[in-house]
Amino acid sequence: MIAGILNELIDLNRLLKRIKQDIANKEDTLKWLKKQKTPFLQEVLKVKKKKGTDAAIEFLTSNKAKGATDELFDYDNALEYAEFLRKQNDLQESLIIYEKLLKVNLTDEKKAGILNNLAALRYKLNQNQQALKEYEEALKMRKNLVKKDINVFGIDYAESLIFGVYYFNQPEKNLNEAKKILQNFRGISKAERLLKMIKTVKQ
Repeated sequence: MIAGILNELIDLNRLLKRIKQDIANKEDTLKWLKKQKTPFLQEVLKVKKKKGTDAAIEFLTSNKAKGATDELFDYDNALEYAEFLRKQNDLQESLIIYEKLLKVNLTDEKKAGILNNLAALRYKLNQNQQALKEYEEALKMRKNLVKKDINVFGIDYAESLIFGVYYFNQPEKNLNEAKKILQNFRGISKAERLLKMIKTVKQ
């Protein structure tokens, strides 16, 4: 009997943790949404204001929202929607949007970013072989871009170097190269975040 009660308590504790995580996830997503400027995601904030958080989340994951993305496949809208899905841990749906984006006529800079994000998603979905292939393609593109203008593309290239060590067991010396590049961008939020990530990877 005592063992049964203990098991019930353990199950309830797990359920409580999942509920807390779900709430935290929604709050984090909505904080991110407030920073977005495109009309597509601004609509979500209107829904939130009128009907609340759950209604806003439901709107974005509804067929209506997905249909709008299919019909009006604007790059910025689609990219933000894919990021929203990732933050909601809807990795498979996010993957579908990123795959669609690859079919759009993109600059090398944007294509490399999409490939990098695809690789991260596939890694989390245990599609490791395809993830590595897309990562290597993104890294190659960013390396070529940084040769043209390190001031414009340096942070993105450093990101891919760090990403490779973190996910794909690339040589740790890549972290030193990334750190050297990022030192030229101190004070820029993305660069500072990546420098912190280097410390985490090295630990």
